Amino acid sequence: MISQIPVIPEKLYFTIGEVSKLINTPTHSIRYWEKEDARNRYGVIKTKRSKENDRRVYARDVVLTLFQLKTLIADHEHTVPGALKLLSANRRPKILKPSESRFVATLKMVETKIERILIAIQN
Repeated sequence: MISQIPVIPEKLYFTIGEVSKLINTPTHSIRYWEKEDARNRYGVIKTKRSKENDRRVYARDVVLTLFQLKTLIADHEHTVPGALKLLSANRRPKILKPSESRFVATLKMVETKIERILIAIQN
């Protein structure tokens, strides 16, 4: 099952609880991914500390990166270190904006339907 890109609210930073809900992943998994990222020194997941309460916060681009990480692990069956390695700075894929991703997904769906119609016509 291919995960659908979440709609991310217009905020600069998100708490781990908000990120968890946005990407539909438990907070403990996100923390584990951060530890693996730090341990392997990939530098994929970059967090900041809020000035109010010194808690970890995530920027919008990090939320998208975490979603990509989740997709690589859940949908494409990569290991956590393998997915982090793919997302590392040297191999970082282009991050699409949610609107662009939906457009690409819609085009792929239309392409699939056209291919099925062509196969049905040929039979």
